[in-house]
Amino acid sequence: MGVDEADAELARLDAVSAGITENLVALENHPGCRFLNDIPLTGVSAAQWASGTAQIALIWSYFAMFREVVERAHGVRRRHSRPGKAELSELTELLCEAVATLEPEEIPFEHRNLLGPTSVTKSLTVAELVSGMTAAYADVSRLVIAADAVRSTLLPELDKQDELLRGARSTADALGLTEIAHPLAARLNGIAADVDGVRSLAMSDPLSIVSPDQRAQRLPQIADEIASLRTELDQMAAQRDAYETRVVHLAESIDCVEATQVQARETVAAARAKVLIATPITVPAVAATLRDRLAAVRTAAPHTG
Repeated sequence: MGVDEADAELARLDAVSAGITENLVALENHPGCRFLNDIPLTGVSAAQWASGTAQIALIWSYFAMFREVVERAHGVRRRHSRPGKAELSELTELLCEAVATLEPEEIPFEHRNLLGPTSVTKSLTVAELVSGMTAAYADVSRLVIAADAVRSTLLPELDKQDELLRGARSTADALGLTEIAHPLAARLNGIAADVDGVRSLAMSDPLSIVSPDQRAQRLPQIADEIASLRTELDQMAAQRDAYETRVVHLAESIDCVEATQVQARETVAAARAKVLIATPITVPAVAATLRDRLAAVRTAAPHTG
């Protein structure tokens, strides 16, 4: 490796180091990473994030070794403005050969033999360290992005469906469906339980939601069910309101009948005072009868109208 080549490689590795630092900080501050660190994980997520945190630790470990090798190379380069053969040989070794020694790795018992070692020690080049960090970073990023999709997209959608359910429940209560154990009230409770189930999964095992089984695909179905239920409830509420309007109109009509009756009685009384009427004229109490029937209708009417 010549001087110019060594200088160019050191400059490149310094830029790589700055990029790694920036991206590692961004990774650990990412909302998806914080989400996975902040919630009590279970199932698929617990297993995958345990691997993810081990990968992050591996990246930092590799990065420390990477920086140590690069700093050593800078130290060699600073010895002379024009390094000699010995310095160039040392720079070549540091920048191109396997000089970063990893922690000893235990050999699985089934792979040992009687005379063989129980552990093995590996060394990596700077390029291999960068390659290992890059692969680990990609694996962790995939988990973090998936978790953030649950946090930023699924959870707000669940909040929206919860709000719609609260509106539906308010309508159902106003219609008295809960009191009479109406099937729509049972459907409402079942859908609410489904929403709670998806939320519980999102807050404990979010990575399972984006795994191949796609258990969160239930959410679009839930949204459709809520929309259908709200349509039925709104129709029932409209029927109730129409019924109430008709009852009010009937009551007003009965009031008119009663007013007519009063007027008729007054007319009959006035006539009797002026003319001798042999046969008494009776004005039937129609209004009272109608009110009794209307009250009976109201009592017998179902809560749904």
